[in-house]
Amino acid sequence: MPKEKANIEVCFAVYQRPHRVPEMLEQLKKQTIQNFKVNIWNNSGQKLETEDFPKDRIQVIDSETNIGSQARFRLVPLTKGDPIIFFDDDEELDDDFVEYHYKIYKENPNAIQGWYSRIFYHDYWHSKRCYPAGTEVDYIGTGGMVVGRRIFDEEPILQYIPKGYEKVEDLFLAFIAKARRMSLISAEQKCRILDDGKDQYKAIAKLKNEAFSKLRRDGFSLVDESCDVCGFRGKFNLFRPKDKWHPINIRRCPECLSMERQRAVWKLLKEKEKSGGEILHISPEKGLQKKLKELGNYVSIDYPPRESDSGMVAAEMNVDLRATQFEDNSFDIIVCNHVLDQIEENEKAIKELYRILRIGGRAYVTVPIYEGEATQFLGKLVNNHWWRCGLDYFNKLKDAGFDVKLEKEYGEYVAVCEKKWKLNFRNAVDKAILAEEMVQNIYRVKQPAMVVDIGAHIGGTALYCANLGAEVHAYEPEKENFELLKKNVFENGLTKKIKIYDLAVGNVFENEDRFISLHESNSGCHSFNSKNAPGMTDELQRVSTISIQNVFKDIEYCDLLKIDCEGAEYEFLPGIPFYKVGQISMELHEGNQIEMIDFLRTFYEVDYHTAKDGRSLMVYCHDPKRTGDKKLG
Repeated sequence: MPKEKANIEVCFAVYQRPHRVPEMLEQLKKQTIQNFKVNIWNNSGQKLETEDFPKDRIQVIDSETNIGSQARFRLVPLTKGDPIIFFDDDEELDDDFVEYHYKIYKENPNAIQGWYSRIFYHDYWHSKRCYPAGTEVDYIGTGGMVVGRRIFDEEPILQYIPKGYEKVEDLFLAFIAKARRMSLISAEQKCRILDDGKDQYKAIAKLKNEAFSKLRRDGFSLVDESCDVCGFRGKFNLFRPKDKWHPINIRRCPECLSMERQRAVWKLLKEKEKSGGEILHISPEKGLQKKLKELGNYVSIDYPPRESDSGMVAAEMNVDLRATQFEDNSFDIIVCNHVLDQIEENEKAIKELYRILRIGGRAYVTVPIYEGEATQFLGKLVNNHWWRCGLDYFNKLKDAGFDVKLEKEYGEYVAVCEKKWKLNFRNAVDKAILAEEMVQNIYRVKQPAMVVDIGAHIGGTALYCANLGAEVHAYEPEKENFELLKKNVFENGLTKKIKIYDLAVGNVFENEDRFISLHESNSGCHSFNSKNAPGMTDELQRVSTISIQNVFKDIEYCDLLKIDCEGAEYEFLPGIPFYKVGQISMELHEGNQIEMIDFLRTFYEVDYHTAKDGRSLMVYCHDPKRTGDKKLG
């Protein structure tokens, strides 16, 4: 007997053989383990003899009408244990029948296992029996089967098989198990069939083939459900039209043709994403495409061409996902449903997803998951798949650099993969400055194409703007700041977007060494003009310089000029070629603040407020004629 206490439910239905019940109960009393309860659905219309079996371990449900073989499944909601072992009233059981089935269930609780198993080809009878135990199959007969109760709790159709098909409930179980990507595995035969001439097997032979064809071709309707994608409410089709037996989880919406994975992704997108931004849809699905186009700037790609499906639509571009032509950090949202498992070199595709996703963006990734299994490389295309994926597959996404949160909606696992910033800083002061620039957006950055950042510090604004797609010229003379700036640009993959210069910016001087004062906070703050920047120490650092005129020498137009140079702005502000600059966002330190604001109003509409230190001003200058907006921010 097993050391642990089992909580097994044994279920069978009685119709033509009520006289066998005492004999079957006697066989159950001889089982090598006894930690099980017996559940009988009586379709016979006769009283069953059960007096010799312990009353606390048996329940009998007397039915006035014969509901067919699905009676076994109707028993499940009336039980509490797990697993469920089914057998038929025409079977003689070996003494270890229950123990054996309990053992194989414990070894693989996510599988359905039984001795009568088949692998299908074109139809039910064009198939073959599978005798070796451990063979993965397409179908298992209910008599002599072990299965976890979860599938019955979550699939109401198993309790209410469509009328006319009640005697082929095993086909419904097999199809639904495949749809849930559960394994079906052949087991040893621990029973013998009683040939008493009352078997219904031949009588339902035609029905089995009819049901098989209908399930494969059309599917059956479930209870009413609602579609998150299109809003339809009604009966969903269980399986898609398909000529191959394929383990894919589908309740297809008849309106937009979306399946669980699309509805799961859209539900998560609605919760997590705002409208706007760049969206990439890989191997686009019809219903989801329409919603994604409403959400932002939409692009769809597909490569290689995927198996035809009525729920799919043609992509806008044919692009190899292993090596796309998109720039780094191009998309805010990527949707990739059941694609990566169909790519042999999927690590390359995953790295490409990481490269083209914008920092702070999310990729929503699904693959068919076989719970309880480790991911396998199949070595060849099997039903259009190179990979058979377990939950460990999502580790590949983590290895590529994604921060992965696994969500489960509608029975579908969705990996929500965020590309996070990799930020290097010295201390809490640096961290707070990064938060001001990149989270609070104190410089009111919108969507600039060209940015000049004077006083780039360790890169907050430069990184933020480059991630939005801008070309950035960042100037930072302080040595430690510059090294952190360079490291932050490199580690976030923004070297193509951000050009960095270890130079201080002044007015007309050029290529001369000057000295900057360092701040007492050890935050990298510095200034040419320490009298306008409180907190500066006597510690000096020699730096190289560039004139403001040469900063703009090769720039035709700058959408945003950001300035934060601790008082040195007074020296070069008058020399800015304002006709080249659409917006200025700056911290204006103590000094002739009002006079400088009046000067800037010659060229711009100006808005300002007191900065957090209580002394400086946050100043926002905007030219509505050049940008088309009335005010910055």
